[in-house]
Amino acid sequence: MNFTYVRLLLATAFLILCLAGLLNYVVDPSRIYQKGEIDPQAYADALIKSPHGLWAPPDTFDERLIKKALAEYSGQFDAVIIGSSHCMSVSSVRKPRTLAGICDSLLNLGISGASIEDHLTMAFLSVKNRQPKKLFFSIDPWTFAYGKDTRWSAYRKDYYKARATIFEANNRNTPEYEMADSAKLVNLLNLEYTVRSARILFLGTRPSSQSIKLAPRFDYSIGGEFPVYLNDGSYVYSSKYIADCELTPIPVGGLTYKTDSPCNTKDGIDAYRSLLLWIKHKGVEPILLMTPYHENVWKAPLSLDSVAMRSTEIIVLNLARELNLRVVGSFDPTVAGFQPSDFYDCMHAKPESLAKLKIRTIATQ
Repeated sequence: MNFTYVRLLLATAFLILCLAGLLNYVVDPSRIYQKGEIDPQAYADALIKSPHGLWAPPDTFDERLIKKALAEYSGQFDAVIIGSSHCMSVSSVRKPRTLAGICDSLLNLGISGASIEDHLTMAFLSVKNRQPKKLFFSIDPWTFAYGKDTRWSAYRKDYYKARATIFEANNRNTPEYEMADSAKLVNLLNLEYTVRSARILFLGTRPSSQSIKLAPRFDYSIGGEFPVYLNDGSYVYSSKYIADCELTPIPVGGLTYKTDSPCNTKDGIDAYRSLLLWIKHKGVEPILLMTPYHENVWKAPLSLDSVAMRSTEIIVLNLARELNLRVVGSFDPTVAGFQPSDFYDCMHAKPESLAKLKIRTIATQ
């Protein structure tokens, strides 16, 4: 064996990892390591008062800290929704309204790639002070497993407080899973984060100004120069994103996202059951929601996403029966009543199409 070659290979790999970590720490797209120029509470306060929302240029602030600040307003709304980017376009202010027959007003606390850690934290932040009447939990195929994302470390103190409060209230021990301060370190080597950092560094895509700016009135279906948060916390994609989606074909099987490892673990399911029980104990109605994936994903029944969706939906329906909860939507576009034209990509439905989501009738057996 050529030990010199092996040592050189290991040294090169170590150097690449160090450079990736340094790049992510310095560029820091989501402002996890460097404090952003925009104060999250100031942004949230301005957003609630804005007539047409605020610009949300990518890579200018940590969206989790913005939504944490926005959670302070939960009691001013009939309902709150938490979840991943799949639900970030759910809105009660744009037309047609989403979930119009189920709630009168809605605060959207959805965040990109939300994990079970995010669900626990956002649910806790939503009801700890002034409480909404309803809390929609937008479930993803990976929701019932820990460790699917590290970005929750932005508010890790809130996460551990939420976990202690929720699980103590339900007389059960916290899960074995631990990933406290190491989450930020792990994220330094995250491939997705490295790609974002490199794009900013080499293409100069970070906006030069990071002040809070009002968005003008514009056509939401076309989008604007940047993404926009509307004053209910819902998200409007940029015109470039919308146009690019129109030109990008959706492959059979879709694109695997967070389903390449176990998605439904006993710890995750037990923890989520405790979360739902805690929410009910607080006098808030938990409602489980699923947004569909494009039919092309379902055309590959053995794909990781398809397998995960089928098993997760069964768990969602079983939890609903067990805890007497209402369920909205489905991962299956046929069940949810969605057509191929209702999607931006393989897993994100268009905002106007999300208005189709309805309460499901669930068989008791």
